[in-house]
Amino acid sequence: MKDLVSVIIPYYNNKSTIIRAIESVLSQTYNNIELILINDGSSDDSYKIVNEYIEKNDIPINITNISQENLGPSIARNKGILLAKGIYVAFLDADDTWENNKLEVQMNILMDNREIDMLGCNLYIDIEGTEEKIKKYFIKEKLRKINFYEMLYKHFFATPCVIVKKDVLLSVGMFNETQKFMEDSLLFTKISRGYEAYMSNEFLVNTYKQSFGESGLSGNINEMQKYELKNFYILYKENYKSQNKISILNYILCYTFSILKFIRRKILVNIR
Repeated sequence: MKDLVSVIIPYYNNKSTIIRAIESVLSQTYNNIELILINDGSSDDSYKIVNEYIEKNDIPINITNISQENLGPSIARNKGILLAKGIYVAFLDADDTWENNKLEVQMNILMDNREIDMLGCNLYIDIEGTEEKIKKYFIKEKLRKINFYEMLYKHFFATPCVIVKKDVLLSVGMFNETQKFMEDSLLFTKISRGYEAYMSNEFLVNTYKQSFGESGLSGNINEMQKYELKNFYILYKENYKSQNKISILNYILCYTFSILKFIRRKILVNIR
């Protein structure tokens, strides 16, 4: 029997996009899935819209729609992880979608490579007004292991692209609930530090915003930069319990490189 995959979607005031996200999960060619939706204290009709959709449609998978006060995506995703019954967990943002073969492609890779603990993929950027999707490459090789030190310099894993073993998420402590920015990067870097993290070059996810400087939390590049630097400090302080150490030199290099990237992003946002 196929392994169960738990799909987690937190949402906050996403009444115009949440059904699109849900339907991209329901259209998956991999069919052994459950869907966990967490309303993060929406002030619009999102929660009502989701409940009505569930009631009016014959949904062939187990679907859960719960609500909490507005506590942020980290707490919402962690709640979903604790509820998940699957061996694997996949995340989707409420304003993004998956290609209909996303889970099938990734699960085929995972079944052929049982040592892989976390798997990401490339994605499409589909901006309104553009004639075609833009391909966002994280890697170009068919399948590539991503090591911890690479993660200090580049964000390979976008949250809607990731599928990961639930027990690995529990082992590293899940998402940092004190952060609203760069908490996903911190989590995935921790996983790459102690587990087998890989990327596939398949394009399996659609996002409808630029990776920085636009809508959502990613629009606040100043806060993103602040927490990226904080992440380096957290990882450096955790050297004592990891074989993959961050030396003083490496800490200075990744810190400096991050600042240079930030300056470049600020310039790009200003001229966009």
